Amino acid sequence: MEEHAENKNIAVTAKKEKTRSKPRSIIFWSVGVSVSIALGIGVGYVLSSVFNTGSVGNYDNINVSQYAVDYDALLKKYQSLPENADYSTHFTPAEMANLSLTMIHRQERWEIQGYGKTTYRVFGVSGDQYIRSTFMRDGQSYFEESLSMSSMVKAALRMYETYDNGDESMVSRYSGSIRDDVTDASFASATPTQFSRTEYYEHSGRYLDGIPCIYIISDKCLASESQTTTSGIATGVQKTENGYTVELELNPQIAVKNYVLQMQATADLAGPPTFHFVHLTFHLDSRLQLISMRNYESYYAKTAAGAGSNLIGDVTSYVIPSPRSIPELASPTQYNIDIATND
Repeated sequence: MEEHAENKNIAVTAKKEKTRSKPRSIIFWSVGVSVSIALGIGVGYVLSSVFNTGSVGNYDNINVSQYAVDYDALLKKYQSLPENADYSTHFTPAEMANLSLTMIHRQERWEIQGYGKTTYRVFGVSGDQYIRSTFMRDGQSYFEESLSMSSMVKAALRMYETYDNGDESMVSRYSGSIRDDVTDASFASATPTQFSRTEYYEHSGRYLDGIPCIYIISDKCLASESQTTTSGIATGVQKTENGYTVELELNPQIAVKNYVLQMQATADLAGPPTFHFVHLTFHLDSRLQLISMRNYESYYAKTAAGAGSNLIGDVTSYVIPSPRSIPELASPTQYNIDIATND
């Protein structure tokens, strides 16, 4: 991607704006919110209003670079195989998942939408936080929308980036409002908080223009046989009539390192959440092109004030066959569309 010169005053102004907005951000997020980001950037979290005991996680010893994926090498091997190859005999389940992610990431235009919910249970009372999300790329422009709604919390976020100057590219984040339906969101009067590309990564655990998945996926971070709490779905690949179903049971002490960074940056937590299990299901076509991905997870989260809850997240994200243009700030995102999943 081309890099162009950019006025350094923009970055300075962005840091000042980010600093000024921080107190308001902490107040907003600390009441509890569920943030959905497509393709496993996170089902999100709901923090209950109940004081509870429970442990928090510790991910300080996880070095993300040890699990780095060589996407170029995977693509080179993939391209060397015949189109009618049985890819499950040439790649591991984790490699098949990573291939599907990098192939869509490198397309010039794509759109992904997530649908699901996070369920919490407090003193015998259950509740659901409904989630809708959209991720888009159109050339050098990237977009994300995360909407969530429950009886406790309504939250709406949008992020825009034009990748025009490498690490100096700016991400604009807008906080909107939700009315009666989780997709009935408005950003018309929102003002942006600005981040440099690097600042956004430090805040959100991923680059907005990066691979659209916040989980660490590799053969080195699958769940071990000694793990006592799991989703009950084993890692493996099943050939289907139209392609492949890839199941990945991830190690919840490793795979969520970047996800936890996002959680801590956007909520007033007592410490990192504790994940019990994380399971991803990829539906791929016969050429390993991504059709959909489900992220199913269980974890415990606790606020600095002592409020905590166990939660179950379940969101499926679908690749939209005919991607649309990135919406203007005042325009709504359409969620009432048919999704051709072929699952």
